Amino acid sequence: YIFSGNGNWSESTNWSDHLMPPASPGANSQIIIDPLPGGTCQMNIPYTLSSGSSLVIQSGKHFIIQGNLIQQ
Repeated sequence: YIFSGNGNWSESTNWSDHLMPPASPGANSQIIIDPLPGGTCQMNIPYTLSSGSSLVIQSGKHFIIQGNLIQQ
């Protein structure tokens, strides 16, 4: 799953191919945060990363957590 837009996590248009990660991704799932140049990814909803999944924020990109981020 790749966040490639600008703005809220909850908007499917901010995700490559409009494919948003599920509410709790399974093991071996990877979420990449790579917003547009000068943009941000705003996690505006509570989200849980399951054991074995990962969240990668590309170098120099902005990621704002407004809700809750829980890692199991």
